[in-house]
Amino acid sequence: MKLKLFLLACLTSLFSMIYAQNPSAGEVKPPVKYRYCEIIVPNGVVYKGSVVVDFGQEVRWFKSRRLVDENGKPIRFNSVVDALNYMGDLGWEFQNTYVLKSGESTTELHYVMRQTIQPEI
Repeated sequence: MKLKLFLLACLTSLFSMIYAQNPSAGEVKPPVKYRYCEIIVPNGVVYKGSVVVDFGQEVRWFKSRRLVDENGKPIRFNSVVDALNYMGDLGWEFQNTYVLKSGESTTELHYVMRQTIQPEI
């Protein structure tokens, strides 16, 4: 009987030592946070190289939501894939796409992108 209790005590302490050696057991990682944007292609076609990008900002009347370069000139894209690659180079990753159709001929393509927000340390 004493031998069984001794073996049980040894096994219990062995398992607690194994758990104590796990370096990630006590670490708590902060949750990953994302910001989202949406590339919108009005009428389903990249017209004159421009697409609309929605970052969730307030939009005033007659204010453009097109991407501009450091000189304030609109960035022209060859296609939707060109715009997606550009955003990917800026750290955005593609998440989803959907189509909004209003009427018989108006179609908008929407591409949802996300970017990881680095936690502040």
